[in-house]
Amino acid sequence: MCPDADRALGLAPHTDSYLFMLLYQGNINGLQFYDDAMEWVDLELVEGALIVNIGDLMQIVSNGRFKLVLHSVVANNTRHRISKWFFYLPPWDDVVLPLKKLVEFDRLPMYRTVIWKEDVEF
Repeated sequence: MCPDADRALGLAPHTDSYLFMLLYQGNINGLQFYDDAMEWVDLELVEGALIVNIGDLMQIVSNGRFKLVLHSVVANNTRHRISKWFFYLPPWDDVVLPLKKLVEFDRLPMYRTVIWKEDVEF
């Protein structure tokens, strides 16, 4: 809970570097995403639901079929927020590249090959 939520940052806009992230919001609103109309949209709260965020690496591996989402969290001045999350990520030294079958289907890789730790360290 934030006493002056209008002056608090919450969690700044970002994407997740991982393959994907599972998030339980604790039944409190605040998660936002940036949509194709170029505006911030509040994610409608579904009680007990898990949110699945596609990460940077999943976009690479899927050759762009799964799109990452720019998202943020706004502060709440009425209730405490406890969020629980789980990230799925490869070993630190793994090479990440678009899946061969998807590249063959799409004709060209849309992303370059990266070593995960180098991509995260930017």
